[in-house]
Amino acid sequence: MKTIYIIKLNREDFINLVGNKKSTGYSYYEIKNKPHKIFIKNSKSKEVFKRTLEHELSHIFLRTLDLKNKINKKEFKEVLKDINFRDYNKKVYDTSFKLREEYLADFISYVIFGSKFEKKYIKTNYPKNYKIVKQEEKKFNPKLTYI
Repeated sequence: MKTIYIIKLNREDFINLVGNKKSTGYSYYEIKNKPHKIFIKNSKSKEVFKRTLEHELSHIFLRTLDLKNKINKKEFKEVLKDINFRDYNKKVYDTSFKLREEYLADFISYVIFGSKFEKKYIKTNYPKNYKIVKQEEKKFNPKLTYI
């Protein structure tokens, strides 16, 4: 069981750490047995906090279980083209690799933490990857520690 520290920072400290004014969260992934860290910009909105935490947990889920190599790439290309899935502003992200990782993290977030409508949309349109993520979810059991 891996420990994940969730650290809330005020706005200025978060911007100094991450260097990006628009993002609300940042996940720091450790390769060794050290704990992972998730830095979240302090917000008054509980919904923003919840969605950011789910998204950053999805990044750690993606990296620890090496899902990039396990997903069905042909079906995932359809996710990248799907306008109804996400509408990222491409100017925010430097490379298409980063954009793909963001889409994959959102995909995982919707499968694991999403509402019943989000889960139904993904299960209907992308059943192979939905099944893969659901099977891998059983292996992911982190201990969350809030700071």
